[in-house]
This record gives sequence, C-alpha cells and structure tokens, in this order.
Amino acid sequence: MSERNTDERTTKASDLQDTLTPHDLRQEVASGLILDILQERRSERRWKRIRRITTAVLVLMGAVIYGASYAGMLGYRALPVKDTVAVVPITGAIARGAPASADAVNPLLKRLFESEQVKGIVLLIDSGGGSPSEAERITRLLDEQRAATGKPVYTACAGICASAAYMIALHSDRIYVGEYTWTGSIGAIMKGWDFRAVLDKFDIDQRVFASGELKDLMNPFKPMSSQMSEQLDGLVKQTAQRFIDEVKARRGERLVGGPELFTGAVWTGREAVRLGLVDEVGTLEGVMAEKFAGLPSKTYEPKARRNSFFDAILGEVALALREVAFDSQYEVVM
Repeated sequence: MSERNTDERTTKASDLQDTLTPHDLRQEVASGLILDILQERRSERRWKRIRRITTAVLVLMGAVIYGASYAGMLGYRALPVKDTVAVVPITGAIARGAPASADAVNPLLKRLFESEQVKGIVLLIDSGGGSPSEAERITRLLDEQRAATGKPVYTACAGICASAAYMIALHSDRIYVGEYTWTGSIGAIMKGWDFRAVLDKFDIDQRVFASGELKDLMNPFKPMSSQMSEQLDGLVKQTAQRFIDEVKARRGERLVGGPELFTGAVWTGREAVRLGLVDEVGTLEGVMAEKFAGLPSKTYEPKARRNSFFDAILGEVALALREVAFDSQYEVVM
C-alpha cells in the first residue's frame, strides 16, 4: 500500500515538473523557502515569548520571596485571617539588638493586639533576663494594649523565667510554669573586669580627662575609688528595690515569705506557686486547652529589625560577640 502511495506522489511530482516552466518552477521553490522561513521565524518568536514570560515569572517570584524575607528582617508579620490565639516566644537575652528586645517584640505585639482575629496572646517565655530598660518598654506596651483592647494575655514559662523575663511575666493576666521551670532571680547585678594588670604588663597607660571623678565611673582600665564603688553599689540597690516594689505591687497578697524572695534565688515550678510568684503549674498546651479551647494557635516569632540583608547577617555576628563580651561591661542587668 505504501509503495503505491509513493509511486503516485512521484508521478504527480513528475507531471508537475512537465507542466511548469523553469520560471514557474523557481517561483514555486522560492515560495516554499519563504514559507519555511516564515514558519521558522514564527517558531522563534513563539519560543522567545515563552522564554520572556518564564524569565518574568522567575524574576517576579524571586522579588516576592526576597520582599517577604526582607519584610521579616524588618519585623513585619502576616496577621491571621481567622480567629486565632497568638503565641509570642520571648527567648534568650532581653537586650537591645536581640530577638527579645523591645524593638523586636513591641511592634509585633501591637499588631497582634490590634488584629480582630487575634482573640488572645500567650507569651512563651524562656529567658534568664537582661536589660531592665528593655523589659520596661515591653511591660508598658503590654499594660497599655491590655487596657485598650481588653484582650487576655497569659504567660507560659518554659525552661527559665528569671529577672527581667519574670518582670515581663508579671504584666500578664496569669503566669504558668512547668514543673522544671526556674523562676525568680528578683534583683539586679552589675559585673565588669579590671584590666589594669594587662596595661601594666605592656607598659601602657590610658589618659582620661573627665569633668568629675564619677564621670569616669565605668572605666575598667583605671583603679576604682571608694566613692565610685559606693555609687555603683547604690545604683544596683536602687534598681533592685524598684524591681522588688514592682513584684510586691503586681503579686500583692499572693506572695508568701519574706526577704528570702528577694535574694536573687530561683525556684522550681511548685515551689514558685507556693511562694506566690506564679499562679499555676502548666504548659503551653495546658494554657491553650484551659483558656482557649477550640481555637487554633499560631506562633509569631519576634525578630530583631535589620536595615538590610547584610545587616541581618552581620547583626547575628555582632550579637554573638556582644554575648561573649557582655560581662566585660558595667551595666545593671536583671
């Protein structure tokens, strides 16, 4: 059958050549070539269009991904679209530039308080404390937003809830701790290094011109006078007393015990409940089941705000170096 079709096409082509003049034949060949060229160009244009569309889609996807990650560096978060309980972890050192800083926590908390879909907030704390001024900024915002919105705020403490972290927990409606949570460390501390021996070893001296003796109060390269020691000791005691007064005001008659509560000691879960420092032994899951039964939860991680992608990378290095050198600075911490 195929041989017959081939013979018929060959016969038709032969008949066509016999009926066409050489000029007509050249025109037919040229027309065929033009058609082939046009088809090839159409095919090329089609593939170019496909490549352009694909490139545009990839660029757009990259821009969206970069924009989302950059927004995350700046502290922005997508809010829920249905009723949700927001879990906000406060982890690690409460210090400027850290994920648990006021600059990272406060904008996130404010947006969550203002969202109608957020029906409550649970602070998931696992921190040994840090800067009292950072904690104060967070507690002030908590008090303002709780009064303005009426939304419940509970604290679920994990491994440790001490010092400035405990100060933040005081400003929630109820404090829950685990059986093995360390809670307390109510007080203040200031530490620093004396580097005079290092300078003496290398025969180096530091020249300081100060308007008063206490202006050079925190210089680790100069000897500390009795007046300086008294000044620093007074600052630590004043800070600790302010913290103690706040604990007494927030916990009130629930506190059991005397001065031993304010020695800087920590207690495990049930002992902290007995002393009145916290309200109940429980975990995050228990808080959700008891206070928000039937509602889903979503975790919103505070992140330190960065100005750029490189700042985000370098910021982590700087934070690590800061933690290493933290004890070398004279700073009152909780």
